[in-house]
Amino acid sequence: MAPNKKKKRERQAKLRKRSSNRRIKKGKKSWDPEKDPLPQEVLKEWQKAKIAEETRKRLGIPRPIISAQFKGKRHVAVGSRTFGGDWKTFPDFLFEYVKTILGSDWGNTELRKDHGDMHPIIQWYVQTCKFQREQKPDKDGIYNCIPNGPFAAYLLLAYDLYIVGHNDTIQEKLIQRLKNKDHGYLENCGDRIRKPVVCREGDRATEGGF
Repeated sequence: MAPNKKKKRERQAKLRKRSSNRRIKKGKKSWDPEKDPLPQEVLKEWQKAKIAEETRKRLGIPRPIISAQFKGKRHVAVGSRTFGGDWKTFPDFLFEYVKTILGSDWGNTELRKDHGDMHPIIQWYVQTCKFQREQKPDKDGIYNCIPNGPFAAYLLLAYDLYIVGHNDTIQEKLIQRLKNKDHGYLENCGDRIRKPVVCREGDRATEGGF
């Protein structure tokens, strides 16, 4: 390379470096909490949120439902995952969520069995479908009813799985234990729900498939 061209390139490199340094100096400085502390109102709110989160974890209180409407669909957060659907009520989402977690293939395989040979969860599902068909929706297609035992057990299972997924991670080992008919959890669901359940007509459990 000719000496003149080499010197020219070196001068251009120095000019670019100086220009870059000037842009950095003129740019926004990093925040220094000692020189520029946050307003007291912000610090109080941050401290309040921190205490609330620590209290929630200490008492074992589950995270609140995180949900938003976006592009015509209802999106629900479950831990680090999000689920979207045309849901009007939270039970609508739970009916879909439990199917996703347990798996449609497993559910449909159980549905092909005689009722007495089905897994208890699928028996609850079938009886939930029957119970829902007996209810009458309002003018907006919303059902408001006090669930019977199978409906309550099925919905409670869906909610428990949601709580685990929203606050921790649902492990495959847990799902396999639930699919075991002899697992003790299934004996404790029964009639634990005794308050009205609201769900939309179009998002009911359907007996045509899991």
